[in-house]
Amino acid sequence: MQGGSYANLASVWHTAHEFTLDFGATMPPESAPNGEVTVPVKVVARVKMPVSVIFDLLKAINANMTIYEETFGPISGPRREQEQPGE
Repeated sequence: MQGGSYANLASVWHTAHEFTLDFGATMPPESAPNGEVTVPVKVVARVKMPVSVIFDLLKAINANMTIYEETFGPISGPRREQEQPGE
């Protein structure tokens, strides 16, 4: 089996015939002269799937999340910036 690519971001979009999953890796933040900060993303993989397979993909992800949590404990999502501990 060949090695994969690391991604810490995913974007999903669709047409009437397929779903497209873009997987990306965030790059170091960049500051503009006006003080605005952007975080560039390098797309490391794009996967196009027929609509008919999406439910199978979701079921497989859900099944694996369940097994993961039974083995390692609950998965905690990223915290929103305004959240404080205990919220």
